[in-house]
Amino acid sequence: MEKITKAQKYAMIEDILNTVDGDNIDMLIEFVQGEQAALARKATKAKEKAAEKKTEIDELGSIVLGALTAEPQTRDEVFAKVEDAAADISIAKVGARLTKLVENGFAVKSEVKATTASGKKTTRMAYALVNGDAE
Repeated sequence: MEKITKAQKYAMIEDILNTVDGDNIDMLIEFVQGEQAALARKATKAKEKAAEKKTEIDELGSIVLGALTAEPQTRDEVFAKVEDAAADISIAKVGARLTKLVENGFAVKSEVKATTASGKKTTRMAYALVNGDAE
């Protein structure tokens, strides 16, 4: 069964109230409509905040962006450049910021061939600045 949202529940209640006669029905309909409007405002505000947060680059993202060059670098290479820049930095956090930079158009991602320490050949993701210079 599909989950019914609050907005859908309020719409159902309003439909029922519109078919009923009695005391205080208009007051109840106004209440339900007010709740629907409040839910719509809350949803709109949440979407705006999520969109703003998605495109926002935090301090660590700026550090990672500063370490990128026009030459493709793997996540490990970028981490080696920035690991002393912040106390709570980790390779996973660097990877997350690199992904966010790609999603927001600051960096590009490409595959590069590499050799592991044991001599195996592998393909890794590398990141570089979009236009070749820091903004």
